[in-house]
Amino acid sequence: MKSRKKIMQVILIFIIIFNATTLPIPYREKFDKTMAEEMLKNAYKPLEDFISNGIPVEDEGLFLAPDNIETKEDFVKLFNNKINTRLVENFFEDLIIEKDGRLYIDRKVYIPTIYVGDGVLTKSYIKKYTRSLYSYILDRDDRPEEKLVIKEKWKITGEWFRRSNYFIKNDEGEWVLDYFNGSSMHKFVEVDHNPWNYN
Repeated sequence: MKSRKKIMQVILIFIIIFNATTLPIPYREKFDKTMAEEMLKNAYKPLEDFISNGIPVEDEGLFLAPDNIETKEDFVKLFNNKINTRLVENFFEDLIIEKDGRLYIDRKVYIPTIYVGDGVLTKSYIKKYTRSLYSYILDRDDRPEEKLVIKEKWKITGEWFRRSNYFIKNDEGEWVLDYFNGSSMHKFVEVDHNPWNYN
């Protein structure tokens, strides 16, 4: 029984040592909050501009999309690759209603951004990884891709909501919003409750 226990201890120690030599260790590097806020604003500005350029129509619950946006592809191009295409397509699906061959903005839908009046950037850092001992021995860099994490919160209808934005670098070395966790979209019963000021 004792020998079996010793064997298990040896195996456990071996596993710990193996993981320590093969797994990159994550760590955080501070990122300037002013720069982080500017990056969020640049990423979401096309969305804010799109909404502000909506054209009023008789239906109070809708706005006609700007004249230069006739398809989903037109909408995606607005963001100029600053946000992952999959995310932009999700914005389109949430916001847009197609009616009689035209695109309309659903005025009850709100996608929160740093531009909201009560928006606060709470934290920004780059998540990096150390090289493992194993990678040094084999002379290769097997670290996961570093990510810029920008966390924000806003107050909507009296409640605080949070979101963590994750940026990665593209082939040109520029940060691009890849995905986010947390609050993504709100749909209100009344148009007047929407923080996007349509009135």
